[in-house]
Amino acid sequence: MDRFCVDDPTVDQINVGAKNHIGSRGRLRAGRSYHRFLLPLPYFTIEAHEIRRARILVCYDLFASYSFGEVTSMNTKIPQRILDCADITEISQLVLRERESRDLGKWDTMRDCFHDDSTVKLSWFNGSGAEFVTGSIDMANRGVFAKHRLGPVLVTLAGARAVATFGIIIDIPKVIDGVDLILSAHGRLVYRTEKRDEVWRIFSLDCLYVRDELTPAILGTTVNIAPSEMEGFRASYRNLSYCLMKTGYEVDQALPGDDRPETVEKLMDEIDAWANL
Repeated sequence: MDRFCVDDPTVDQINVGAKNHIGSRGRLRAGRSYHRFLLPLPYFTIEAHEIRRARILVCYDLFASYSFGEVTSMNTKIPQRILDCADITEISQLVLRERESRDLGKWDTMRDCFHDDSTVKLSWFNGSGAEFVTGSIDMANRGVFAKHRLGPVLVTLAGARAVATFGIIIDIPKVIDGVDLILSAHGRLVYRTEKRDEVWRIFSLDCLYVRDELTPAILGTTVNIAPSEMEGFRASYRNLSYCLMKTGYEVDQALPGDDRPETVEKLMDEIDAWANL
């Protein structure tokens, strides 16, 4: 976020929109224009916001109040790093919204996160974004209620394309032989996102699998699973594969995972090439 002094030549005039709810007593009022020498504060900060409408968020430090305004000077140019911050924020909210929508069953919102030609490739699914939403609805109808614990989002911009990644733990309750268990699968989600018609949406979704564990939900309870039942499953998502198989899913055993570093490197090279990173 950049800081502009009141005599900064890059900011000539701020128009305050009519929708602002700004009080009196020294704060800016809706429907008025303020030149830099009339600003009521010694400095202010601006952050790009709603770039499709060419608006910026003006944050007044002293009063901690917010209002939407437009820079109207003909020679004003918003710094690229501020525009990049706006894109990073929009992309971060996009991928978080996709995950939350899946957890909460907000299927229409989830569907709107994907481009029409998007792809999703996970342990139990390989298809389009729209088909992934349909598959998620079917999974919920089968009684598989996965919840996701998310780490911080890292966004790497590349023009109208960007890569977003974050760590994830997938928690799925499971009952085996009458024993309540919790499956926790650790991984990293990798999103390719693309801006089309000034809107960011998901172009692809992949997961890098790390490890998983299957533990009793109630301490002191146990379940016996024969080692032979785990044969053929990858170490990075062995218990996940087992639980999904018990629910009737076929699980791809050739996905990228920490137990096969070359598969992770191959996927990330493909994504970097797509984004021209």
